[in-house]
Amino acid sequence: MLKFNTLFKNQRHEDAYRKLVDETLPEALVQLQKELEHLDISTMIETTLENNYPTVKVTASTTENTASAYVVFDSAYSAYGIGFKGGYGLNNFQQAHTAEDAAACVKNKLKSEISNW
Repeated sequence: MLKFNTLFKNQRHEDAYRKLVDETLPEALVQLQKELEHLDISTMIETTLENNYPTVKVTASTTENTASAYVVFDSAYSAYGIGFKGGYGLNNFQQAHTAEDAAACVKNKLKSEISNW
């Protein structure tokens, strides 16, 4: 089991995490559920480690399908990196400088993956 206080070694990354998970991401997921109400989607936010980096895994699922997007905080270029898991790890990253942009990006990535179902 991961202990939250050991995930973040950089206060800037922890602050970015809190802004995203405590404020903007839940709202974006509620919007996603409303927009795709006909699919009866449930969502989940999970904090984890991917390649030793603190990561938020955001999952949208139905009884038959699952879509996931990952937010990585350990970036020199922006506060958030949003991508998918596939092949050799996390791929197709987009940079986001604010929690609002990151939440919108996660929502759009999930919606894009869901449209392929």
